[in-house]
Amino acid sequence: TVQMCLDEGLAEKRNVMPRHTGIHPENRGKTGVDPFNAQKLTLKISMQGYSETKLENPMGFEKASAGPLHDEQQLFNERNFAEGNGYIKPIPFREIEYLPVTCSHTVAAANIIEGEGPGLHDELCDEKGNIDKSKVLQLCPSWQEALSQGIPCVVFKRELEVACSELPAFLSRAGNQSHDVHSKETKVQLMLYMEHSSELSLIHISEPTR
Repeated sequence: TVQMCLDEGLAEKRNVMPRHTGIHPENRGKTGVDPFNAQKLTLKISMQGYSETKLENPMGFEKASAGPLHDEQQLFNERNFAEGNGYIKPIPFREIEYLPVTCSHTVAAANIIEGEGPGLHDELCDEKGNIDKSKVLQLCPSWQEALSQGIPCVVFKRELEVACSELPAFLSRAGNQSHDVHSKETKVQLMLYMEHSSELSLIHISEPTR
């Protein structure tokens, strides 16, 4: 389970700043963040209010150390941000510390506000069509919590991803199916998978380098 990973030091709960957050390559079946959905979510949260209680199991991984996995993550992020055409704020990969597999659009929404780039909804924009941060915060003061204090996440260690390479995709599928009719079954599958994977990773990570 997730708790097992937390207990064994393979994961930790902490607030992650949006400006240090990228996009995991396994996010939403390798599709990453959709700029139109992110802009739509920015409007929705701004109208309804931001609350940590509404977040659904935000989880992700530390950015990989130098090597092939690191390069893969960097390429994916640079491509996803470029395809956003300014409608999602690009985060330089050197500044990224955390790669979410769930709640990535919520993080992107916070960065959209911070970045004040082009927007799709007049309610959040200035006369030039760019996101107006002061206007958004006036409309939704609760956004300031995410912008200044970060978003609470379960952050899995980079070593766990190396030991269990299938885990990010599984967590993304499970976490992003929360509204599906099979969500209860998915959660059971997730718990079983996590228990098996964490046991294996404990063995792999603790093995001495030869």
